[in-house]
Amino acid sequence: EARFGWEPLAEVPKPEPRPVHTGPLVRRLFPKPIRLTDHQRHEPEGWLIAGIEDGPVDELVGPHVVSGGWWRREVHREYHYVRTRTGRWLWTYRDRKRRAWFLQGEVE
Repeated sequence: EARFGWEPLAEVPKPEPRPVHTGPLVRRLFPKPIRLTDHQRHEPEGWLIAGIEDGPVDELVGPHVVSGGWWRREVHREYHYVRTRTGRWLWTYRDRKRRAWFLQGEVE
């Protein structure tokens, strides 16, 4: 987050598609991470990370740890890809210092 910036796009170039065997995955980042509720052990169907409409978490891939920042402020995040029952892939992280889960974006 600290290593890139958002810039307005004045004009969108015309696409020039080329044949591929497997379509690329697109990771869409939210302008600001969304704080999520923690998984409660008493939830009978599992963690409803994206609400009841997407169903419970079916798969959790990770953690992919990012830590450092001693020169500014300490950061320790454990990133995960999360697949819901509907097949939606979310990009999340657990911020160890804040003891909270955040939704960073979505994978399409």
